[in-house]
Formats: sequence, C-alpha cells, structure tokens
Amino acid sequence: MNNIKNLLLKQIKQDTEAYMTMLDAIEGRMPCSITDDPLNDYSHYEEGTGPYKQTEEEDCFDAFKEERDRAEPPEEDPNEPDDYESKTHGY
Repeated sequence: MNNIKNLLLKQIKQDTEAYMTMLDAIEGRMPCSITDDPLNDYSHYEEGTGPYKQTEEEDCFDAFKEERDRAEPPEEDPNEPDDYESKTHGY
C-alpha cells in the first residue's frame, strides 16, 4: 500500500512540476535577475550576433504596390452614374 501511495505522490509531483513549467512558458515569465537572462550578453551586442543579429526586413508598402500593379482594374459598372451630382447625392 505504501508503494502505491509513494508512486502516486511521485507522479503528482512530476505532473505539478510539468504544469508549472508550462504556465511559466505561457505567461512568459522573466528570469529572476538580469544575470540569469541568456540575452544579457554584451559581446553579442558588440558583435551583432545572437539575438542582436541584424535581419533584413521586408518593406510591406513595396509588396503592396507590386500587388496593386499586378491586379487587373475593376470592371466598369454599367449602372453607375456619370455625373458628380448623381454619384454624391444618390440620384
């Protein structure tokens, strides 16, 4: 009976530790001190490596312009009014 009890307690402890680790990952908890932070490495900053490595970013506006230029013009609506008054006032 004691063996079963010990095994169950051990399993509960392992499950609890795994759950707490998962919660830490989900909540994005920060390290206890700045010296525990793996990103706190000045040599990476000076050399431009690791998390401080420069990356090429895509210009979204240029991609939008290219997509717009490739698109076909909208079809003309035969029921659309031609004059300003009809377009703005709904005549």
